[in-house]
Amino acid sequence: LAEIEAVLDERIEKASKADEANIARIEAAYAAHIALADEKANQLYKAANEKREADYKYAADAVSSSSDITVLEGALKSLQFLNCYKDSSELAKECQAKIDGIREEKLNAAKKKAKKVLTIAGIAAALVAILASAIIFFISPLMMYKNAQEYEQNGEIAKAAIAYEKVGNFMDAHEKSFALWDEAAVRETISAGAHHTVGLKSDGTVVAVGVTYSGQCDVSEWTDIVAISAGASHTVGLKSDGTVVAVGDNEVGQCDVSEWTDIVAISAGSSHTVGLKSDGTVVAVGGNYSGKCDVSEWTDIVAISAANSHTVGLKSDGTVVAVGYNGSGQCDVSEWTDIVAISAGAFHTVGLKSDGTVVAVGDNYSGQCDVDSWKNIKLPKKWIT
Repeated sequence: LAEIEAVLDERIEKASKADEANIARIEAAYAAHIALADEKANQLYKAANEKREADYKYAADAVSSSSDITVLEGALKSLQFLNCYKDSSELAKECQAKIDGIREEKLNAAKKKAKKVLTIAGIAAALVAILASAIIFFISPLMMYKNAQEYEQNGEIAKAAIAYEKVGNFMDAHEKSFALWDEAAVRETISAGAHHTVGLKSDGTVVAVGVTYSGQCDVSEWTDIVAISAGASHTVGLKSDGTVVAVGDNEVGQCDVSEWTDIVAISAGSSHTVGLKSDGTVVAVGGNYSGKCDVSEWTDIVAISAANSHTVGLKSDGTVVAVGYNGSGQCDVSEWTDIVAISAGAFHTVGLKSDGTVVAVGDNYSGQCDVDSWKNIKLPKKWIT
C-alpha cells in the first residue's frame, strides 16, 4: 500500500505541474493576443492621424506657397473636409481669398495686355474679346432671363424662380426670384413638434404652446416671419429677407442657421434643419447620423422635407432625391416621376403625383403606406407641367 500511495502521489504531483504549465501557456497566449490587438488599434489610430496631418500640411503649404488655382482649389476641398482640425476653417477662408485674388490679378493682367495691343490684329482680338465679354455679361444673362420669363408665362413657378436666381444680379432677376418663391415655396403656417405646437400669425409674429424645456417655444420676439417648422425639440422660422432664426435644443447644431441667406423654404427634422435656397440648392445643419444632412450636391430642388433620420427633396423635373437612414426603404424614391409634392414621415416617405394619385415607400407596419387607392388628392401650386 505504501508503494501504491507513493506512485499515486507522484502521478498527482506531475498532473498538477502539467496543469500549471498549461494555464501559464494559456495566460501568455491571451496576453499576447491583447497586446497584438492594442498594437493594431494604435497603428490604425496613428495612421489616421498621420493621414489627417499630411492632408493638413499639404493644404497649408499650398495656401502659403502655391499660386496655381488648381492646386489651391484642391487644398480648399481638403481644408473643408478637415473642418475643425487645427485652424482648417481659417485656412480655408484664406485659401478662398487667395483664389479670388489670383483670378482678379489674371483678369487685371488680361486687361493691361489688351490695352497694349495697338495693331490691327490686336484691335480685332480686342473686339473679339469685347464681343465675348458682351455675350458672357449681357447676351447670356439676357437669354437666361428670357428663359425664366418663359417658365413664368407657362405657369412653371418654381422653375422660373430658380432660373431667375441663376441669372444673378442682371436687371431685376433676383427680386423676381424671391417674389415667385413667395408664391411657389411650400411653407408651413402651423407646425407640430414632438411635444410642442407653433403657429404663424398674419402679422409675421409667431405663437407656441407645449413643452419648452429646451426653449423651443421661445418665439414671442420673432417678427417678419413667413414660414415655420417644428422639430422634435427645436423650432425654426424663415424671415421675409431670406434669413432664418431658430430656438430650442441645439445639442448637435440643429439651430446653427444664423448665417443662412437667400432661403425660401425650411424643414426641421428631429435633430437637423434643412433649408432650400433660391437657386434650387439645399443646406443642412445638425446631427448627420446616417448622412441625412448630405444635401450639398442637390440642384434644381423645389421642395424639401426633413424627418427623423432622412431628408427628401423634390426636383423641378418631378423626380425625387433622398438621403439618410434607409433601413425601411424610406429613401427608395429614385424611380418616382411626375411628383408635385413630398412629405417625409419618421420611417416612410410619401409623394403626390400630378394626376392626383399618391405613392409611398418605407415602413408599412401600421399601414401608413397603403395609399395606392387614393385619387383626386388636391394638387399644390403648379410648378411642373
